[in-house]
Amino acid sequence: MKKLLLSVVLLSFSHVCSAQLQVDLGGAFSFEYVGLNTDGTVKYDVYFNYSSDSGWAGSTSTSFGRYRKVSQAAPYPQVSMSSVLQVGKQSKCNDDYNYNRMRWKQTIDLDPYSQYEFVHNWCCRVPYIANIDTTGGVPNQYVRAIILTGRSGVRAYNNSPQYSGEYFSAPINTPTPVEICSPDPDGDSLSFSIIPSKKGSMSQYFLNMYNIDYDTTNGYTNATPLGPGGEYTLDANNRVLMVKNDSAQFNLLTVRIIEWAKDTNNVPKIMGVTNREIMLDFTDNYTPSMYGISANYASSTLYSDSVYVNLKENISITSHSLDSNIVCLVSPNGDTSGINGIHYSGSNSELFLRTDSIDLPGVWKVYFTQHGNFANRGDCGEPLIDTVLLNIPIPDIDLVGDTGYVYVGSPSDYYVVNGQFYDSISWICTNGTITVGQHDSIQVEWGATSNGPGFLLAEAVKLKDGSNFILSVSRDSLTVDVNGLSLEDLANDVSIYPNPSAYEIEVRGLNDGVQYEVINPVGLTVLTGRLEDSKMNVSALPSGPYLLRFSAEGKFLFKELIISR
Repeated sequence: MKKLLLSVVLLSFSHVCSAQLQVDLGGAFSFEYVGLNTDGTVKYDVYFNYSSDSGWAGSTSTSFGRYRKVSQAAPYPQVSMSSVLQVGKQSKCNDDYNYNRMRWKQTIDLDPYSQYEFVHNWCCRVPYIANIDTTGGVPNQYVRAIILTGRSGVRAYNNSPQYSGEYFSAPINTPTPVEICSPDPDGDSLSFSIIPSKKGSMSQYFLNMYNIDYDTTNGYTNATPLGPGGEYTLDANNRVLMVKNDSAQFNLLTVRIIEWAKDTNNVPKIMGVTNREIMLDFTDNYTPSMYGISANYASSTLYSDSVYVNLKENISITSHSLDSNIVCLVSPNGDTSGINGIHYSGSNSELFLRTDSIDLPGVWKVYFTQHGNFANRGDCGEPLIDTVLLNIPIPDIDLVGDTGYVYVGSPSDYYVVNGQFYDSISWICTNGTITVGQHDSIQVEWGATSNGPGFLLAEAVKLKDGSNFILSVSRDSLTVDVNGLSLEDLANDVSIYPNPSAYEIEVRGLNDGVQYEVINPVGLTVLTGRLEDSKMNVSALPSGPYLLRFSAEGKFLFKELIISR
């Protein structure tokens, strides 16, 4: 294994566990596969994501950790991660609390198909965390993660989910969502559980980890980590932790995230484990707006099974998002369509509503109501409450029926798709006769005038209700090539020009492709071919009289021709 480039940063703490030193809020490791090295090792970017109290005055340019391969004996290599993010941010839900958000990174070469443990510890926990026991002094922080760089029968690498932050603010007495992590980039299944937060120590010779006890005296336990007035639910399907507390306090939760992937025998295998610390600030300085989060716009198309909704703010959805008619979709005629699913469409401010087929053009309405369990919530506990209009445009018509070659004698059927959405449809036909006509379907007998092109046009008009004002017009057309008129039927329409001729003649009244023969006065055929662009080249014929014979479908038509030079 390649050696790590280590750097040293000295941290000076004068009162390690005093109220003046307020440091750790929350942290978590994440991993990103970079690629395969020529020596067979695999390259990973290792990140440590961290939030701290703004009163911390220590250096943030480098953060240290340790790691070891499973069954590896001491000493354990050091992780010396350089800063890639330093942000001082104020909570949007609490006007008087500031915190730091930071991220460090180091690129490390690891052995393939191996299990590694990464740890990080720091001193100290902020003393105002309500749910942990501080009788023996404010405990330090210990963050742990396990990664499998690959697993035989599953795949040759692993990426962990990503995390948006470690500090979250929530108004009291309000169910508020916290997104635990992103979807797994490898498509792994994720499971979640609340475990006790950790303290411990690390060095090149040992890695020690212990549970931080809950403050049982004040009612915090493994079963009730947010206390008697608090509650939480884990929604694994949507990767959401829904939290609520009835009093203003700071709580620390650790969520264990396990990545699962199935091997070639369809057996789930663990690919990684991350203990993610989350700092919850339940505040009474913010009251969520009961008017809620609104939508920018919604869009869909006729016969679609989904509606796209773009929101003004992020929301988190849960598995109970459809309870108690939280979402309603109303058609232009007042009927209610069912919503059978809500999913993100990219970001947390973009939704897809799965619905029955939208089968009517016009203005639909989407209602997000405040009734029910408030399953759709914004970052600060605001419910998603709004009415957004959805315009389904009238679709264009589509003319369907015979095209290409058609034959005289049998009628051809034509109809328009989407004709039911229009008030009237008019038809125009050339070289054909409309024999049967309905609102959106007709029959045509082609060949009214000649062999050759035929044309059919349908024009649909939609009027404004109760008036003659045209809302929309849609047109569609098609062409055919009429065949089947006998040469005898066309005899009076066929002419040769010029006649007499010297080099080229034009045959008018016949389609291209008709076969011809030129016969001399003694009955010999001296020239054959098919009409192209209605022209015949006769420059090779000697001067004199000839007979032109045209043939099609066993019928013949004769014309006299004179060659004169």
